[in-house]
Amino acid sequence: MKDMMKALVVHAPGQYSIEQVPIPQTPAGGLLVKVEACGLCGSDLRTLRNGHRKVTLPWIIGHELVGTIVEIGPQCQTKWTIGTRLAIGPLSYCGTCDFCVAGSYELCLN
Repeated sequence: MKDMMKALVVHAPGQYSIEQVPIPQTPAGGLLVKVEACGLCGSDLRTLRNGHRKVTLPWIIGHELVGTIVEIGPQCQTKWTIGTRLAIGPLSYCGTCDFCVAGSYELCLN
């Protein structure tokens, strides 16, 4: 299916399936990366099993990945080009809890 991709979609805690979903639009200031491999970390598995207070289901799970840039947004200022392979392991953290202040962002409470 053109303009579709496979994704692991969580519908409820413990209820998930691999589905065809629309390929996201490239953000004006960002990149579109074709995912070649995706790992599931501990936070993904907790969300998969128990849900998460900041996740509205259904939810596409997985955020640690390897892929290739296939499109660059018109306002994106980057040294990378289409075809560049990337490893992506984003962290979200508040910067103010005790763990963040100590530099242990991966343990953020928020």
